[in-house]
Amino acid sequence: MPIPKPKSKENEGDYMGRCMEFMKDEKYPQKQKVAICLNTFRGPQKKAKAEIEIDFSEDIRNMKEKAKIKETPKVETTVESTNTAVTAPAPEVKAEDNIS
Repeated sequence: MPIPKPKSKENEGDYMGRCMEFMKDEKYPQKQKVAICLNTFRGPQKKAKAEIEIDFSEDIRNMKEKAKIKETPKVETTVESTNTAVTAPAPEVKAEDNIS
């Protein structure tokens, strides 16, 4: 059943009496009945949690465009060998057969 609407120029006390009488047969707890009637009389209040929707699609598109530029840089590289270090060969070690 729909909750009764407040009448024009009806004060909160009168409305609450009328609404609570209407709600007497409902199977809600008493506190919930009071809350339903108060919310109907006072109108919707600010919600505790607000939902915000943000569209990041343009930012993502811009990031992808920048990433493409960074991924394919055109850089010419020439490798010149500047390593001139030479490692000397290991000395030969001869084993002698000195058995005493």
